[in-house]
Amino acid sequence: MTMSNMNIRPFQPSDLDSVVRIEQLNFTIPWSGPSFLDCSQWPEFWFRVAVLDKKVVGYFVAQVVEEEAELHNIAVDPDHHRQGVGRALMNHLLEAIKKKKVRHVFLLVRPSNTAAIHLYQQFGFALLDRRPKYYADTGEDGLIFYKDLDT
Repeated sequence: MTMSNMNIRPFQPSDLDSVVRIEQLNFTIPWSGPSFLDCSQWPEFWFRVAVLDKKVVGYFVAQVVEEEAELHNIAVDPDHHRQGVGRALMNHLLEAIKKKKVRHVFLLVRPSNTAAIHLYQQFGFALLDRRPKYYADTGEDGLIFYKDLDT
């Protein structure tokens, strides 16, 4: 697989089944189809999919309000893990929000999701705070990561 033939584009309703499948394969408390469709209706939600060979292989949902953004969700089809799809999605998001003059980006992640934490740290995110027992299914804390785009 080469990243050169991967396209990152806005979500379309026809992508929903693929996005929900990827979501369910990656998360113990997955978002529902209606939740994704709801996000796609609001201009402050940036919902993008990564497409390779006409197949959705990853996506992200971020909320952008004035100078702040929050990455709510990012996932890659397990068949495409560790192939650069997540990096391409993160790079796409950060480049796009810089153009919109966003200065601060936040996200929340489980401590057990070491692959995601590693990805975020590669992009310069740093641990900002912790929400004790945030995740109801495991009692894990939620780690709040932050990146300042001005630096």
